[in-house]
Amino acid sequence: MILILTYANYEQGTDGVLDWLLHKQVPFIRLSAADINQQQYPYLAEIENPCLWLEHKKIYLEDISVVWFRRWQTSYSIYDKSMHQKQLSAECTAELKHLSGYFFDLLKDKVWLSHPDTADINKLTATRIAQQFGISTPKSIVCNNKAQVMAFFNENPDAYLIKPITQSGYFIEDNATYKGFTKKINAEDIKNFPAYFFPTLFQTCVSAKYEIRTFYLDGAFYSTAILPKQNHEQESDIKTAYLNHTVVQVPYQLPKTLETQLHLFFQYMRINTGSIDLLRSQDGSYVFLEINPVGQYSAHGYCCNYYLEEKIANWLAEKYESERKNCQIVARRKNIATATAHI
Repeated sequence: MILILTYANYEQGTDGVLDWLLHKQVPFIRLSAADINQQQYPYLAEIENPCLWLEHKKIYLEDISVVWFRRWQTSYSIYDKSMHQKQLSAECTAELKHLSGYFFDLLKDKVWLSHPDTADINKLTATRIAQQFGISTPKSIVCNNKAQVMAFFNENPDAYLIKPITQSGYFIEDNATYKGFTKKINAEDIKNFPAYFFPTLFQTCVSAKYEIRTFYLDGAFYSTAILPKQNHEQESDIKTAYLNHTVVQVPYQLPKTLETQLHLFFQYMRINTGSIDLLRSQDGSYVFLEINPVGQYSAHGYCCNYYLEEKIANWLAEKYESERKNCQIVARRKNIATATAHI
């Protein structure tokens, strides 16, 4: 059986893959953190004899051979008016995190597509490791004071970007939704900074012809060039260009040398799938921006006819079939050994 670990509600990268698994009649079960923390049906995890009771169905971990870690959310919020609401929410979140960790540990010997240990890659670490494999990256610093930002700006007079170190979520207020994006800044902006501020990532802004999004699946690369429309100025964050419908997406082939470097990078980071953001600079070089092991791929795959959901389903199905055959071989050998022992 294939175990799919993902969100409870619609998740665009997951649902298309599940449709293909249903079409191929490959057995799977979908599980979310909400299935564990919600309180609408019985739930039991047996510690001594690892198995999971979920909605009156007993799932034996030994029946699971392949795990796809798509996305997993363990945060838990308690809504009451007590002064301890924040602490209770934090402690319940910690409880669910440890329970999830125990569950993942029980599955450690299974075949994984993406893994919780490597699903949240540190952007700063990834940048440093990419450089070690000869992959170009923007010049970057993290600091908390205006003086060092200004010194960095004086050393590198190109445009600058300010961006979050990790993923920025959504801020919802009434009927409006807000999100932090990568933003260009200049010397005048820096002058308005306070003397000290929260540690922040600054990068030189690469003058780019276009951006490239590459989906990596166990050695295979599927790249998409995101081209600005005519007379369109490059966006500092490509997501805003999507909203404005000012780009087109076309299939793209990365140089084989770069694909080899990226493949070695993925192997070093122990990642077998993920989405990579790259830039093609005005001088023709390729610049690595970041990697997301559980990044989205559906839109790029659709625009380029890559059928990525089917390819992921094929990978899962092939691993499931391979593991099933291996188990059959082991079972036959045990039966032969048992029969021989009784002769």
